[in-house]
Amino acid sequence: MKNLQQTSQFHLNQWELTDRIRMEDFNGDNQKLETALASLAAADAAEQQARTAQDAAIRREAAAAAEAVHW
Repeated sequence: MKNLQQTSQFHLNQWELTDRIRMEDFNGDNQKLETALASLAAADAAEQQARTAQDAAIRREAAAAAEAVHW
């Protein structure tokens, strides 16, 4: 069987008119997409958590500075 053409960055299958389309090819591509999207979602969640923690720290520092001014 002829090897399918693939995209350069993510190696997803690209079919030509003469290619035999198989379920395994779609499943493989779907797994690659699932893995990549899960990784992006995890990175996004971690970044959001870090930003929330940083925002809380800034608010605490601002409150402490405001309190110090009133002494």
